Amino acid sequence: MEILAALAPASPAAVKADPKTDATKKASTGMAAEPKVDPLAQCLRDWDAGTHMTRQEWARTCRRVVGNRAKFLSAQEGN
Repeated sequence: MEILAALAPASPAAVKADPKTDATKKASTGMAAEPKVDPLAQCLRDWDAGTHMTRQEWARTCRRVVGNRAKFLSAQEGN
């Protein structure tokens, strides 16, 4: 059941950025702030009912792919 809650689409209020926070970030760094995106959450949001996978299968695949990518990036930093 926890997975289904994580797969629920984000509300528009949750997605909407706070202009004050964004302006503060831009001013403090001198450049446009890039929003932080959680790769797992983004992958879970990308599921579509037209896919050949159930939500549970998609979530399992997202976790595997995001985990493998994290390991790959970590290994690349070590070289």
